[in-house]
Amino acid sequence: MNCCQMMGMHKGDMMQWHQKLMEKFKAQNDELEKLVSDMNAATGDKKMDAMATVINKMMEQRKTWYADMEAHHQKMMDWMKNKMGKTPMTGGTAASPQ
Repeated sequence: MNCCQMMGMHKGDMMQWHQKLMEKFKAQNDELEKLVSDMNAATGDKKMDAMATVINKMMEQRKTWYADMEAHHQKMMDWMKNKMGKTPMTGGTAASPQ
């Protein structure tokens, strides 16, 4: 059983979720490419400002990615606790982990 089956997602739902994720990643990459292009064209103090903008955008995207993955992981963990009555990592029950 894969994670999508465990969370009650059908193949079509998973494909749609994955497609949205890929579109989000592409949009983020496009945004970074534009910022890096601007940074590379800049000179003097404007180059330093552009570098800071790139670094801040990368950090923002990383935080968003981490939050999205954490939410997905939590959904899987909650499903396992509810359907199996066990915590996945320890094998104990949700009420009394081992």
